[in-house]
Amino acid sequence: IVPCGVTSITVEAWGAGGAGGGCTSNNDSGDGGGSGAYTSGIFAVTAGSNIAYTIGTGGVGSTINGTDGGDTTILGMIAGGGQGGDSNGGTVTGIGGTASGGTINTNGNNGTAGGTGTGGDGGDAPNGGNGGNGISNGNGQDGFNPGGGGGGGERFIGNRSGGNGGNGQIRITYNVS
Repeated sequence: IVPCGVTSITVEAWGAGGAGGGCTSNNDSGDGGGSGAYTSGIFAVTAGSNIAYTIGTGGVGSTINGTDGGDTTILGMIAGGGQGGDSNGGTVTGIGGTASGGTINTNGNNGTAGGTGTGGDGGDAPNGGNGGNGISNGNGQDGFNPGGGGGGGERFIGNRSGGNGGNGQIRITYNVS
């Protein structure tokens, strides 16, 4: 609910990061997840009105492909979530989310491909959280909030999971007249 005396707000929104891909095959690795996008804008508002929003949840890492991060939406702006990374040396790294509806729109950064011996790093979120590191013979590191992509896992012994993506976020600032 918009507070009394507020007629204008600045809104920043980050989509959630995609999870990194895991690994179940010896000497193979998962790809990093893409980060969430960023968008911002200034909006005229009326005191007492309700503003609907959705905040994206980070993708979940496992031993298979990482799941996608969720979109963050508010006032017609969309900060898209990042795509999850492929498992087991897949061919697609996590693609960063896309942004729309704001006066500033920045797409998320892609994750990196895993290589033999190391999982791929997650994508960094614009103005937000860093991607998790891809790991050698371990689970990928989680992406940082807001919106960092999860790192890929790598297997030498035992199955390994990709890291979780960072959650999305909304930041609203205003002045009271």
